[in-house]
Amino acid sequence: MEDGNYESNSDDEDECPCISVYQKVKTAVRKIKKCEKLEESLRHFCANLQINYLKLIKDMPVRWNTSYLMFERYLRLRPAIEKTLSSDSSLSKLVLCDDECMVLQQFITFLKPFYEMTNIISVQLTPTLSLTAAVYIELY
Repeated sequence: MEDGNYESNSDDEDECPCISVYQKVKTAVRKIKKCEKLEESLRHFCANLQINYLKLIKDMPVRWNTSYLMFERYLRLRPAIEKTLSSDSSLSKLVLCDDECMVLQQFITFLKPFYEMTNIISVQLTPTLSLTAAVYIELY
């Protein structure tokens, strides 16, 4: 930071594991969902590892709660996703190491209260204006 201005440096992005973890998960999910062969491979590895197969959830920019759901689903299916990604040499670089999975778990821990409170306030048939103060207190 010089003179109060922050200059973006592309090297900074390599040092922050949060950016790379998010991008790796988002890319892996997008690639698997886009390719029927990879989707089938994921189903196969889930069955072999005795993991209940669930569809992957893509992050959507206009619905930020989908980031939380994408991260949670990724960790739930992690062993099968790792095997699926490892089966394709061009995707093996997207496999998360243990430290990256810890960062992902921290994302989930951070986003969970926001996800839960958003769901409480978003109920359509319940008056929620009175809940906003309680949600604000809970989050802050």
